[in-house]
Amino acid sequence: MTGEVVLDPGVVPQGVAPWRYAIDLDGDGATDARGEAGTRTAVGYAFVAPGPHPIGIVLTRGVEAQSVEEVVVVNDPGKIEVLGSVELPTIDPMRDVFIGIAVDRSGQNLFVGGLRQTDLPVYTLDTSALVVSDSVKLDMLQSHPEGLSAAPDEDRLYVAGRQFDFTVLSTPELDVVHYFERVIGQFAVLALPNRRAYVGGVDNVNGLALIDTQTGEILRQFRTDNPPQGTRNFALSPNRTQIALPTQGGEDGPDDLVLLGAEDLLPRWRVDLKAADTPGLPPGAVTINDGVAFSADGGRIYVMRLTLGVQGFGRMDFLVVDASGGQILRRMTIDRGCASFSSCLSGPNTVAISADGRFAAFSTSAGVFFVDRVLDLPLHRSPFDQRGTYCCGTAANPITEEFYFISLSQARVTKVRIRR
Repeated sequence: MTGEVVLDPGVVPQGVAPWRYAIDLDGDGATDARGEAGTRTAVGYAFVAPGPHPIGIVLTRGVEAQSVEEVVVVNDPGKIEVLGSVELPTIDPMRDVFIGIAVDRSGQNLFVGGLRQTDLPVYTLDTSALVVSDSVKLDMLQSHPEGLSAAPDEDRLYVAGRQFDFTVLSTPELDVVHYFERVIGQFAVLALPNRRAYVGGVDNVNGLALIDTQTGEILRQFRTDNPPQGTRNFALSPNRTQIALPTQGGEDGPDDLVLLGAEDLLPRWRVDLKAADTPGLPPGAVTINDGVAFSADGGRIYVMRLTLGVQGFGRMDFLVVDASGGQILRRMTIDRGCASFSSCLSGPNTVAISADGRFAAFSTSAGVFFVDRVLDLPLHRSPFDQRGTYCCGTAANPITEEFYFISLSQARVTKVRIRR
């Protein structure tokens, strides 16, 4: 299933006229299905697979001229089942920021980190009841916690600070085991067995590092050629041999997707994802690569790509890239609601993989998109009016089929699952 959704923009701003679309499913340049959708409540299906649970591309249009949505789902959007939510302790709900989220190897403890006006907390929540059971104030940090990751082989939590800090906590009691004042500029972190971790650079530190979490030593490092935006998120392949690293080139530089060896951090290939952009972007439009994940078999790489411009123009694309050589296989526009970097960029825990490996949850400013890692399609999304609940961090329970989302704007954790 290759190709892309091609839209015929026959739309009236009031949202009452039909919205025509044409879909090329196999990428041969010929239209395989056509349809129309009227208002937000109307849908048009182009069936990819028949049967009692058909897979269909659902296109809906909002009433506002700028709120066009191209949504891919299986059957109905009610597949996302909310299991509960909890508000986090705050000092100032309008200014406190919670951005990091992780689940330990037992699946029983959920960790959330962030910044309050008086301290830098990390909370432990019971995953079944969503009750805050413990907390620690990381007063030694130079800046607030961002990326969190729990070790897969021991009871430890890794916390990447905003400005070079790196903290190792024992879990679930959250005692500080190690604190490294200066390791590498950090944003995202991914724990590995044997007390190692990958950390991703941000701002003026561009690249990725493999570090020893016992000593803070940098074992391997990859630096990009794209300052000053650097890198944000990265993904490890299912067989743990490759890393997909999107880089940010800014207005003039390339937005590379680089495939690295997981051990040596040497590039195997790189491709400029600006080659996938639609010609004729508005003047001043800027592009950036956000969340990234591998398919279930490691053969494809998924990238959420934002295009932001002036006068409220914005678009979120879902790219499918061949992991063997970097060929761009598919581009789908899945949202048009982003208008600025500050409101559209995701956090350091942008992607989580379900326990069975089938779904990748992308936590974005437009809400959550659940990508089927076998079909290479973003099949489910959260309701658009609930997008703040699911932005901008997610973690998956390694035991149960549950996902947890941290809201950047609401100081709230929400637990959901996909109805099978």
